[in-house]
Amino acid sequence: MKNLYQSKSKIIQYDGKIKKTLKNEEMLYEIKKNKENEITYYKITNKTDYQEISSDISFKRHFYNEVSKEFTPLKIEYENDTFVITNKKDLINKLDKKTFDYFRKYPSKALEVNTILTKAKEGLKLENLEAEIEEESILQYLFKFDKIKKIRDNTLESESLEIIYGWGVPTTIEYKIQSIDDKRIKINFKEILDNSRIKFEKFKEILIKLFEIPVTSELELEFFIEGYYIYNEYEDILEQIEVNKEIKLFNITTVSKRTLELLEILEIDENKRNQGRTYDEAVGELFEYLDKIGRKKEIDRQEFENFVDGIAFSEKPKIFETLKWYIETNKIGFLELLEGERDRIYISKEDVLKVLEEIFGEL
Repeated sequence: MKNLYQSKSKIIQYDGKIKKTLKNEEMLYEIKKNKENEITYYKITNKTDYQEISSDISFKRHFYNEVSKEFTPLKIEYENDTFVITNKKDLINKLDKKTFDYFRKYPSKALEVNTILTKAKEGLKLENLEAEIEEESILQYLFKFDKIKKIRDNTLESESLEIIYGWGVPTTIEYKIQSIDDKRIKINFKEILDNSRIKFEKFKEILIKLFEIPVTSELELEFFIEGYYIYNEYEDILEQIEVNKEIKLFNITTVSKRTLELLEILEIDENKRNQGRTYDEAVGELFEYLDKIGRKKEIDRQEFENFVDGIAFSEKPKIFETLKWYIETNKIGFLELLEGERDRIYISKEDVLKVLEEIFGEL
């Protein structure tokens, strides 16, 4: 699967008196994705026209943007909630070959050019680019999405790397699913500090060293991230991400907004759409579930999710229409949803189809 996305990012910082924009950029990414076993592979090609980027920035920022053009394509492997850039040697070689071109282009800025190039190459070797993506980029949310799209309304423990470089701060994330139409859902999320798991004295010690502030300073920490994903379940395509973050450390507040929006579908994996059981192969088992719904008014959620997961994407609408016809024809007005061995959720008449539709959409 290959798609064209537009990314926007804006970061503002203020201390109550002075307000300044740290970042304000738009990027175009061509993102190709495929999965083999448990590893997801991404090829991210930067398609940004840097001539359109505002020149109202410092030379250092301008030149770093120019150097960043060479950080493409990024070849990334994502597994077990972590990712690694696998072609960093190629990126370093590209910078090496262009070094003298940069010196000729900016002869009066040779010292700054050399410093930025050296730091960029060292950063690639030391995984600084991965850290930058973890802290600032919208791409980290893209990488997580295959796992997130299967999360129903839930609250999970997590750790955020977006507060202090190199330190995972304990947080909790709440997810809420909202239906948009027959094909798309909106997954809202909010991440806040988990005060019960934060070791504040150690945290304060790190902050004091990092920001070089007096030991007697009172720790002020406020943090939240909230946003949403818009997901086309039928095509299995992520259409949009928005992430809004606010951090207050001592007297400094940093606010950011990041978005990723689908502009164009470049390639669809037809094999994936057709992978799985056909309608004819699955309809017999479907009626076994429907018979149980009709007689016992109950269904095991995990079993049914596994059944739906084995159906080809292109066949799911037809399967769901058959299920919908059965529910409406037999006037099923009540359903008991079994969650594990003990939990039972009672679904009223108004929500029976809605809940079953969510199961079809999440998988």
